[in-house]
Parts: sequence; structure tokens; C-alpha cells
Amino acid sequence: MFLRVSVACVAVLAGCEVGHAAAQAVIPEADRYIKLGTRLPELAPGDGGELHVLAEQQWCRDSGYVFEVRLISRTGIKPVVRLLAGPSECSWQFAGMPVGLYEALILTPADERIVASGKGSLAKGATTVLTVESAQTEIEGRLTSAQPLPSPLRLKFQLADGKSWRARVSPDGSYHVNLSDVGERTLLGIFAEGDGPLESGPTSAMNTIPVKSTTISRGLVRLDLEDVTLPPAVVHVEVPPITDAGFGEFAETMVDDKRGPGFKVLRGFRGQFLASYGEHTIKIWTNDRQHVLATQVVNVTPSEISRVVLEIPRR
Repeated sequence: MFLRVSVACVAVLAGCEVGHAAAQAVIPEADRYIKLGTRLPELAPGDGGELHVLAEQQWCRDSGYVFEVRLISRTGIKPVVRLLAGPSECSWQFAGMPVGLYEALILTPADERIVASGKGSLAKGATTVLTVESAQTEIEGRLTSAQPLPSPLRLKFQLADGKSWRARVSPDGSYHVNLSDVGERTLLGIFAEGDGPLESGPTSAMNTIPVKSTTISRGLVRLDLEDVTLPPAVVHVEVPPITDAGFGEFAETMVDDKRGPGFKVLRGFRGQFLASYGEHTIKIWTNDRQHVLATQVVNVTPSEISRVVLEIPRR
């Protein structure tokens, strides 16, 4: 069953560019042309078409999401319908809509992050059914190398704006990751990192190895990473916390004179880095890089797992 919404609006909107892939700047409700619960007035019979929109029920169980329809033209993107998605049957019918290209969106109300979307064109006198699908992007594939892969291993997927996601690499090289807020053609950087033990909590990567840069689109993406060359070993590093350290006291890691992540001395550090066989020097610096708090040389060999504990002397 479809819901017919017909509420008149009282202002004129100049076209404005809006990013399709990421959350838009949140506009105060008072400044909106199409306010929550409204749509464009219906055109005269025969001047427009009828738009049906269908979405998955998960977005319409309660009032936790906003449903918005936008008309896309050469002059910009114009919101024409704005409603609470639920509670409803997740189906809407709008008569007397202008002809053109439409995008229907399910948004989070606080930051207007797009969680589902769909597009369709409407012709004069026609009826268009537009299906809204999850905007989430999934990437899966396999990482292969001529040499045995270091283990444990994870991949980091990073957008140009710095947003990133991580996925563990299975012993057979396969991986799977869910991404959100990804546009139709988005540049993605992929990096390899050492990972912590399966039973451990989150750990910090002390170095990353670039693997690939590619452009992806929404939906399910198959991306095999072939003939990847990586250092063969993972070195695990722990710096025990100093319980009487100051709350604002920070330190910084370094591997072979390359800066790594920082951490609070009060909480300690657990991380790892990808390493070639041979000797590597690990240092812990004060955050201002004026003093070395601890240092150790580790000899990485194929025969054993490398684990290093660096104790910061108590003051």
C-alpha cells in the first residue's frame, strides 16, 4: 500500500550542489525550503508524472531515519520531499511530480549521513518505480604473493579525506570489509599492516606498506590484490603502562628512525610492525622528541615470532 503526501510549500529554492557520497552540511530546519513532513505542490494533471519509491523495511521501523527525494538538474540538486521514514510500510507514492532525474535517500537525522539511496528518471505522464538500496559498499577479494604472507596481517582502506576501515587477512589471503559513505566513483588507497593476535584488543600499526590505489563504486566490489610484495615478519611490541604517569603525558614510537604512533604513558602501548629479517631498532621518545625513554634492538629471524617489551624506567 502506498502513502500519498500532498502538502504545499511556500518558498523558492535556488539550485545548490550537494555531495552524493558523503553527509551534507546539516541545514537548520527553519532555513529549509522542503521542511520535514512536506513535499513540492502537485503539478496540474498531465504536466508531470507519478513517482513510487520502495525501500527496505529496516529503515522504516521507527522514526530513526529521514526519507528525502531530490530532483537533479543542470542547475543543481533540489530537495522535493522530506519525511520521517517510519514508522511506515517503506513505500511512498507521489503524484504530480516534475519530469527529470530523481534520487531518493534514507538519511540519519543528526548528521544526514546517507545510509541508502536509489535513482530513477520520470517522464511526462509516466509512472516510475524507484528502489532505495543500502549505500554501504562491500569489498572482498584475495591477497596473493610469490612469498609466504606475514601473519597476522590486516589491510587498511583509506579515502582521500582520511576516513579508513580495516580488515583482517585470513591465512589463505582472503578478506572482506564493509565501507560506508562511498560515492559512485571514489578513490581508495589500500595498505598492508601487521595485526595483533586474534585474542587481543585493538592494536596500533607502527608502519604501513602501500599495496594499491584504485577507484571503486557503491555495492559489492571484488578486488583481488595480486603479486604483492611485503616484509615477511610481524614484530609485536608492548610498552607497559606507568600507573603514576601524568594524565597528559604522551610518548612516541619509532622503528629504524621512522616515526610511529604516539600513546599515553598512563595507558601503555601495544602494537606491531612489518619487518624484514635482520636487526631493527625500536625506540620510545618523549612526545617533544627531546629524550629517548627506552630502546631495544630486535633480531628478526624466520624461526621464531618476535615479541618485544620495552619498559620505560619509572621516575
